[in-house]
Amino acid sequence: MKLTISCAVTALAVLVAACSIHQQVKPVPATERGGATICVVEDKTVREGFLAAMREALEARGMTVTVVSSIAEASTCHLYATYMANWRWDLAMYLAYAKITVFRGSTELGSATYDALLGGGRPDKFIDADTKIRDLVNQLFP
Repeated sequence: MKLTISCAVTALAVLVAACSIHQQVKPVPATERGGATICVVEDKTVREGFLAAMREALEARGMTVTVVSSIAEASTCHLYATYMANWRWDLAMYLAYAKITVFRGSTELGSATYDALLGGGRPDKFIDADTKIRDLVNQLFP
């Protein structure tokens, strides 16, 4: 009986661990920020609201944002950012993955990743995407 309960508890722990949401941020060093201007490379494959929320969050941090259409165009900026994101359906649409990366030239200065792809049965995957994007930007530029 104890062995059965022990096995059930272990199996449950493994299942819960497999259903996880991860967030990892490597902030942009303050010494690398230079001016308060950043170019953002628009990704037309990502829902429109993502770019708007990211722009608002950067402007709230005191930055001037210029949206550009290519990395070649962005490379003329002191700092530029790229982003990617996707949504999934599970009773409702939710932000399943987002990544923002900040560069100076070809050097990556910082990145922020939110990953709920393995969020499975977790109800906390149904977050407000705008709030999460703001959180990622605030951690990138503390």
